[in-house]
Amino acid sequence: MATEWVISGNPKKYDCVNAFRDLRKIDWRQSTNVEAGDIVYIYVSGEEHAVRLKCKANKVDIKVPDIDDKRYDLTGEFDGTAGRYMELELIEELNGDLYDHILMEKHGFGTPQSPVRVNLETREYLKVAQELQHIDEMDPDKHDGSYELARETVRAYKNMCNLDHIDFRDMNLIYHMVIGTWRQKIDIKKKSISESHLPDNEKSRLVSLLDTIWDRSKNNAYTNREGDVSIGMFGTAFYSFYDAKKEDCIRFIQMCIDILDNDSDEEMFDICQKALSTGISGMQAASASVILHCLKPYTFPVFNSNSGNPNIYLYFGIDLEKVSDLSKYIENCKKVKTFRDNNFTVKNYRIFDLEARKLGKGDKEYDAIDFERIEAFLKDYAGKHYVNPDNAGPNKEEMEAFKEEGGKARKEFTKFCSHVVSAFPELEAQSCSGWINQGNNTQRYFWVELKGKDWKKYPHSISIFFNDKSLTDEEWVLSVHVETRDGASKDEDYLRHNVIADIEIPECVDAYYAYTNKQGDYLLAEGGQQEVKELRDSGKAKKIQVIKRISKPYDYTRTTEIVKETQDAVKFLMPFYRYIFEQAGIIVGEAKYWPSAEEYPVKLTKDDWKRFIDEVESKSHDGCMRVLACYVDIGGIGSPKTLSDKYKGHPTVYTSSILNTSKRALSFFEMEPCPGGDTQRYFPIAFQVRIGNEVNAGTYEYKMRPELLEALQEMDLTEIDLIYDKGGNDEMSETEFNKNIILYGPPGTGKTYNTAIYAVAICDKLSLDEVKSRPYEEVLDRYRVLKDEEKRVAFTTFHQSYGYEEFIEGIKPKMDSEALDVEYTIKDGVFKDFCDRASKKKTSSSGFNVGENARVWNVILGGNNEPELKQRCFNEGTIRIGWHKSPEVITDETEGLNDKERRILLNFQDEMEIGDVVVARATSDAVDGVAIITGKVEFDTSDKHYPRKRRVQWLYKGANISIIDLNGGTRLDRKSVYPLNRISVGDLLSRVPTEAGVEVEDETRPFVFIIDEINRGNISKIFGELITLIEPTKRKGAKEAMEATLPYSNVPFGVPNNVYLIGTMNTADRSIAIMDTALRRRFQFEEMMPNPQVLRNIGADKVVDGDVELDVAEMLEVINKRIEYLFDREHTIDHAFFTDLKDEPTVQKLASIFKKSVIPLLQEYFYEDYSKIRMSLGDNGKENTEHMFILANEIKSNQIFRGDTSDVDIPDYAYVIQDEAFDNIMSYKEIIG
Repeated sequence: MATEWVISGNPKKYDCVNAFRDLRKIDWRQSTNVEAGDIVYIYVSGEEHAVRLKCKANKVDIKVPDIDDKRYDLTGEFDGTAGRYMELELIEELNGDLYDHILMEKHGFGTPQSPVRVNLETREYLKVAQELQHIDEMDPDKHDGSYELARETVRAYKNMCNLDHIDFRDMNLIYHMVIGTWRQKIDIKKKSISESHLPDNEKSRLVSLLDTIWDRSKNNAYTNREGDVSIGMFGTAFYSFYDAKKEDCIRFIQMCIDILDNDSDEEMFDICQKALSTGISGMQAASASVILHCLKPYTFPVFNSNSGNPNIYLYFGIDLEKVSDLSKYIENCKKVKTFRDNNFTVKNYRIFDLEARKLGKGDKEYDAIDFERIEAFLKDYAGKHYVNPDNAGPNKEEMEAFKEEGGKARKEFTKFCSHVVSAFPELEAQSCSGWINQGNNTQRYFWVELKGKDWKKYPHSISIFFNDKSLTDEEWVLSVHVETRDGASKDEDYLRHNVIADIEIPECVDAYYAYTNKQGDYLLAEGGQQEVKELRDSGKAKKIQVIKRISKPYDYTRTTEIVKETQDAVKFLMPFYRYIFEQAGIIVGEAKYWPSAEEYPVKLTKDDWKRFIDEVESKSHDGCMRVLACYVDIGGIGSPKTLSDKYKGHPTVYTSSILNTSKRALSFFEMEPCPGGDTQRYFPIAFQVRIGNEVNAGTYEYKMRPELLEALQEMDLTEIDLIYDKGGNDEMSETEFNKNIILYGPPGTGKTYNTAIYAVAICDKLSLDEVKSRPYEEVLDRYRVLKDEEKRVAFTTFHQSYGYEEFIEGIKPKMDSEALDVEYTIKDGVFKDFCDRASKKKTSSSGFNVGENARVWNVILGGNNEPELKQRCFNEGTIRIGWHKSPEVITDETEGLNDKERRILLNFQDEMEIGDVVVARATSDAVDGVAIITGKVEFDTSDKHYPRKRRVQWLYKGANISIIDLNGGTRLDRKSVYPLNRISVGDLLSRVPTEAGVEVEDETRPFVFIIDEINRGNISKIFGELITLIEPTKRKGAKEAMEATLPYSNVPFGVPNNVYLIGTMNTADRSIAIMDTALRRRFQFEEMMPNPQVLRNIGADKVVDGDVELDVAEMLEVINKRIEYLFDREHTIDHAFFTDLKDEPTVQKLASIFKKSVIPLLQEYFYEDYSKIRMSLGDNGKENTEHMFILANEIKSNQIFRGDTSDVDIPDYAYVIQDEAFDNIMSYKEIIG
């Protein structure tokens, strides 16, 4: 597969766009290991800031270019003397907004400073965008019969003329005609026709049409679901609009009739907007969109979660508003239409829906599971008797279908379970239960046992069930059990199994106990753990189970979600399963403590520890002494969670204390930390650890060294208060994480990879050790939630052109298409926006709901001329404004209004949202009322002067309260309605004494801002005067807190104390020694060097070819040792380049790594001094030339040059890269010697 690259072209220096348009082929300067056949995208900088050219590399490593492109060289610097070129041929120009860097950054794209490989996320985005730009238009009636059914169903209602008698059943019919029939076939559609209020002749016509379309589907006349007989494209649940009011049903169906024969998008939008703007009970945008799409596939997009991605239009960065809200659907349709028409030639929105299904199907996703087929088989056939088709006589066809469906359903369930078990290398999935039992009757379940690889001979398992047995009222439930197989279990097996009753299910976990009594009844233990223990101990329970159900719906579009939820269930049940074998002595108790005495000998005595405590710890570290005393109190063993539950404070208080005590002990005793994987561990000097069980699963349980415990037990600790006292002397100033950290090291040492680990540890208040002990995929999932959902992590990349305006704030030009002047608006930079979010106060109240993204609005209620209006609004719970002569609905085209008036009215009508906060202006610097908006805009015709109103809940009505400082010193304007963007809701509500019991809390959760390649940016240019504000002592809330007034907005700005900055730095790009001093002294630096031990830990350290085994980790250690001597340690080769050998430990893979990564890196490091590259790889000491990666051929000048060459400095050797050597394992073996 061709590698895809992205390189940058500066049109101010070289007119690359026109060069490719005119010449099609260009010899481009080559600075990386692009290979012939690779795809190269060209990012055009300057004013474009977009990927505009897609090329193919025809030739590489060209020494002298032969394509004349001088007229496109605008600076003269592209003179053909670079020494290395590649011939790029234009495949196509990429046009439209799709390829702008702002949109592509949302899909992993970073502006390239040098040639880089296109990452998986960006590659998928580019693939989807180009496929949609090149795809052919779709004829809806050739794709699926639903389009014709939708039109003709609506036409049937049009033919009725009178809709007075229709109700929800008619809504059901229109909906049922367009959704899928993969299991129900067409019977339910016919049932809906029968239940409708259509006249008999129209019912007959639709039934006939339905049969015709069904026959076409049988004959594969439609491209949708080819080979499977079906009609319908969206969903499979036959939902009922039972709650819809009669008038809503009439209004919706009349709307469908009105657009049926209309071909104008704008007219159809207007018709639908009027019908849908007030909503319809029980209908969301998703269900409306599939109906409208089938009626008008070129006009209405599908907002249905049936797409592989929740919504492809959000994926393309379209600013949709409340996608599920029916009242917003038409406005969102207009936005989608504009985007579609600007970027694509196709019109049928079904094309986009199908493309969405391809999203996210990379190596981290799972192939879709047809859950409906599994459930349908069990529902339709459970309990039925099966006869071999050969012996079934006239029922042969039926039995063959029976057998086929059973086999397919079992295969799907087996595939699902294989997805689940793939996350657990210690478990194996056993064979799936058959679809018929020994009596040839169909089973009522599918069942797969997951067993520990060493415990397969025992009947105990973690089992995945799909069955009709539900101890709740649900039917057909997917669940995970701790199980023992009845047919294989003896009395001693049940006794061994039932110890699981000893483990308590935490209250926060949605799981339950069940049991089978002596009579064989399967029952729910409503009394929880206490009940099952009593039943077990009294002998009334034969078998006890712990069960965790998987949430519905079971839909193939939720495959990944269902798999992950099931994996979480297995993970939760693992301690129960393991406990069975621990208590039986089948495995030796619990996990061993780490490190052992052999791994890390600590030869400290009780007296040594006493001396440390007396001279160091007890002097000035009260918080850490409290934690040590807590461990003494509980006997020296416990997890931070255990201590947190007993002695209060967050678990991180205890992990941080252990870490800090251990660091000081290492310094005091002059000992080195314990090596552990790819990092150093500090705590083993004082504690050993193991992974906790039961409720502590996934966390560390610490065991104090016996000598330290004994020393503490002999000391007087009675004056130490064990209960954590936040804010008192016990408040810990020491934490594991500095507020500002830079991870630095050579290329590829996992710095960016580690930012996710640091971010999760900081945000969830865990130690690095705890997070690193978890599977990285689990950590990455949590990181994505923190970044994408909780918005507590943000990521940016510095580069040479990055500036203050992007980071803190700047101005953005805004020009009206009809105006001649340019306006400028102030735009927050990424860091200021992040800090604002981190310092946003949280509000709560039982009496009202403040919107999550609520804004503050200033309103004038009557002013000085009509003070009685304000009192009226206070009394009736409203806000009102006038313009009684203007139309009820205001638009941009409404006549008789100036720009200021139109903006006021549109603010009141469209911009205000339920949950926003309103202040009633009293003076230019004060307000005398504060309210929460609770209702939509209304037009009260009974009020002749102030008809426009919204319902509000007044929280405060009273004396003037000054808010000018909250507004950045700016006085309140006399405009009737406008937003106070400088004022946050939290700051306002904490200032105002409300009457509704509003609670306002500061945001205290940690937030993490990650700056990749921090050393590539101009720090003084980016941070400006704010560099001081990131110091921990200058943060908001600190004793020396500082704020700076921002130059554009003129508002004060400070960095919140809960914001952590993590930077990454590639030492091969710039040494720490020459970094900006202002940056150096404000950050804590943590080095990340290549660690070949990681390859051993993950199993990527061996390559075997024939009978020759190569130790890759040792080879890397040797190469790096040579590089340190020849260059320096900051340019060593990282272990990350070799991690793919874990899954593909072949010479061919190793050759690819060397050709594409190692050799190019060494060429760059040594400036193509091949003699040093040969020394690094040991080529200079190899006897067999076939094993040399780089050949040194002696140059005999007299055979090449004529005449005397004694005055010319001619090199002694010409160097040639020998491709054959890369495929020979001995070439690598002899690097070691």
